[in-house]
Amino acid sequence: MNRAQRRAQKKQRRTSTPREQRNAQRIINQLYIARYCENHWWKMTVDWGFRGIVEEHKKAHAHNLALDLPLHWHAISITYLMDPWGKRYKVFGFARSNQTLKGFREGICPLLEQALEEAEENINSRQIYGRGMVFAPWSKGYDTLLPILRLKRDMLRLDDNDLEELAKAEQEWADTPAEVKQVFLPDLTDIDDQIAELMQETP
Repeated sequence: MNRAQRRAQKKQRRTSTPREQRNAQRIINQLYIARYCENHWWKMTVDWGFRGIVEEHKKAHAHNLALDLPLHWHAISITYLMDPWGKRYKVFGFARSNQTLKGFREGICPLLEQALEEAEENINSRQIYGRGMVFAPWSKGYDTLLPILRLKRDMLRLDDNDLEELAKAEQEWADTPAEVKQVFLPDLTDIDDQIAELMQETP
């Protein structure tokens, strides 16, 4: 069977195979999203990638599929402040869902808001000059956000002291998953079709 015939076969079927589902889940669990915003939303930097090797032609589809599936998520919020004497400092917040959430549209926003509220619970909001956020699907194989924080340390303005503090804090945070309300959203397209498309070979 040649490549064109295999593509036609995948296009005709309505159900992804168990192997495709496992491979798709492996790729999806590797997704991460990072954001940094200073002063105004139009100065926001948004980046996303994967915590493992994913073929280039599969990345965009895996990103979209991850936001359309019910997954466990975890997030670290960073708030950047400057006091009246010009000293800059950061505060951190964390949240992890204790049930699955859909990231598409508003599904993951309550989790991100909870991380943000924890970071900014006892601060002077007038001193805030920026915010950062890192979030990703949570699984036993990817149960820490520290590798992403290290990878994006320049984008997130983190130094060695910040990373050390986050490493200690994440251990405490991870023991208390957040109760975040599930937001149910209709599937726009068939999930099996999406998985089958994700696992197709390079065109």
